Amino acid sequence: MIMPLLSASLRAGFSKFEHAFRVLALVGSVLGAAVVGFAQINYDVPYTFTTIAGRASQGSADGKGSAARFNEPEGVLADGEGTIYVADTYNHVIRKITRDGVVTTFVGKAGVRGHLDGVGLEVELAEPTGMALDAKGNLYVADTATSVIRKVTPAGMVSTFAGRPRERGSRDGTARNATFQDPRGIACAPDGTLYVADSHNYTIRRIDVKGNVTTLAGKAEQSGHQDGTGSAARFSYPESILLDDTGNLWVRDNGILRKVTPKGKVTTPSLELPIVSAMCRDSAGNIYVADEKGEEIIKISPKGGQIPVVQGEMSAVPCTLWLTLDPQE
Repeated sequence: MIMPLLSASLRAGFSKFEHAFRVLALVGSVLGAAVVGFAQINYDVPYTFTTIAGRASQGSADGKGSAARFNEPEGVLADGEGTIYVADTYNHVIRKITRDGVVTTFVGKAGVRGHLDGVGLEVELAEPTGMALDAKGNLYVADTATSVIRKVTPAGMVSTFAGRPRERGSRDGTARNATFQDPRGIACAPDGTLYVADSHNYTIRRIDVKGNVTTLAGKAEQSGHQDGTGSAARFSYPESILLDDTGNLWVRDNGILRKVTPKGKVTTPSLELPIVSAMCRDSAGNIYVADEKGEEIIKISPKGGQIPVVQGEMSAVPCTLWLTLDPQE
């Protein structure tokens, strides 16, 4: 039996391949999806799916609910107040969605792919993907096409936090001298340390609170699948990353779930999982993964137990999952 998460909803953003962004909320427990004949397993808590923003058509428009349009968004997260941030990847902007489904553009010029720091709508981004929030509400964005990490303050002030715009490489060093190669995933530790899935370097990078960039695991420009510590490990294509309460990183590596300890030891957990297309975790340490074929969501407990949460057929592949608190529940 799956009991409801404590006043929480697990939500999913869908349909990168349909050029649509359909966000649905599962009230009381686990997931939302763009649904065709979606089947619920026998749980005591019924799952209710509702679309909160967007519809199945590509575009760029602010507005409420189905009036909004997105273009292949690849990153979503929510703050403690329930505001949802969307990396609207091929519109090259960061959007906000309020609890009642009102979508606004937070930073970036829709349709303009570039690199320009500044405030709000004067900013230029280039294919933003992964995002992370720190304790002060600053948003860190993996700006993939320019191979940098951007910092966005709550007021919408954007700066280049790490990396050199359009200079792709694998150099460690101070934040502004280090280089990345198409970073996609990012996670923030409670102390402000950032971890980056540096996708085309096939490495996991760490940015400490002083702004120093080091390579935690993997070897630059050497892909593969090999467990080991530090540079002895190999990644195939690390895309998204999350941090658990013990300081371990969980990496979605080309559809396979990998674990990285704070000292850089990489292992592949012995889990019977499908090809993973998205993942997130709750406050109890459970990890939720979505099947790339769009057929199920699986809950993984901290001890490694697996429970299928929802099974059925979704009309699109989940490209992201996230958790938000719903005080009204």
